[in-house]
Amino acid sequence: MSGIISYIIMENNRTLISILITLLALLHGCASAESINSHKAGMTIHKTLEHDGYERKYIIYKPVLKNSSSKQALLIALHGGGGTNRQLIRHTKNRFNQLADMEGFYVAYPQGLKKGWNDGRSSLEQFSSQNNIDDVGFIQKLIQNLKSDYNIDEKRVFVTGISNGGFMSFRLACELREEINAIAPLTATISKEIFHKCKGTSNVGLMLMNGTHDPIVPYQGGDVELFGKKRGKITSTQKTIQQWLKLLDCDDEPLIQDLPDINKDGTTVTKFDYQQCRNKGTVSLYRINGGGHTWPGATPIKLKSIKRIVGKTSEDINACDEIWNFFKLQP
Repeated sequence: MSGIISYIIMENNRTLISILITLLALLHGCASAESINSHKAGMTIHKTLEHDGYERKYIIYKPVLKNSSSKQALLIALHGGGGTNRQLIRHTKNRFNQLADMEGFYVAYPQGLKKGWNDGRSSLEQFSSQNNIDDVGFIQKLIQNLKSDYNIDEKRVFVTGISNGGFMSFRLACELREEINAIAPLTATISKEIFHKCKGTSNVGLMLMNGTHDPIVPYQGGDVELFGKKRGKITSTQKTIQQWLKLLDCDDEPLIQDLPDINKDGTTVTKFDYQQCRNKGTVSLYRINGGGHTWPGATPIKLKSIKRIVGKTSEDINACDEIWNFFKLQP
């Protein structure tokens, strides 16, 4: 979500700048270099690699492993447009790294060039899209490098991301389906421009988490829009799920569960599980009823002026926990 706020600051609307900077300070009041490393159990390492003429940066979290000789899963987390990998770590309260220490897996946080990903929407007015940056190739090379540097289980490579990072997760799943085992996008669907790449058969599992009242990425599909600027056409959440059911050859009758309404935050969560799939992998949808363009379980937005832009944050679930629980059960 902090990526969206950063994008808004870059975009224009000077009257919001002071409010947004204040919000960032509130959200990341302890946000410093030390806060990223405050979880001391494992090791946070900053690295770079060369790809397509650019020096690409990423953070790798190396957990404390009970058995260093066994292969471990890799979770790749993609920040939103206008954001950074550091912001994603802070905004998710370091939760992926905590889970990595508890459950034994590596976490990689790549950085998009000039804070964006080339997710396939050519209408995005950002550096990566306008210059057709090879982000698919970058992530592919990153996976290869991490497999060389660490004892990574090549059958357990997972990707998650929010907004621009969520759309990028879909692109990676459709173009690198032999190298990625499951994805968990948030506030994103399959964009119209990469839909043709998401056909045929696949073993890539999908967990999708979208808010029904997302004011930027419409749940029913159409145009992604922010401050009146259209940022690419997308399919609806339901059509995205239906397409994935075809890829995995799944029955279209889900197990439906209304999760407990723990916090009275104006949202509830309904979970749809599609377990009967002929191909490997499963499909799950978390419908955040009343939810906005936000990461469930992250710091909720209090300022009304910002809430109107991004919508409500669900506090009924922690998205990081749900994502890992989905990934670790993939066949």
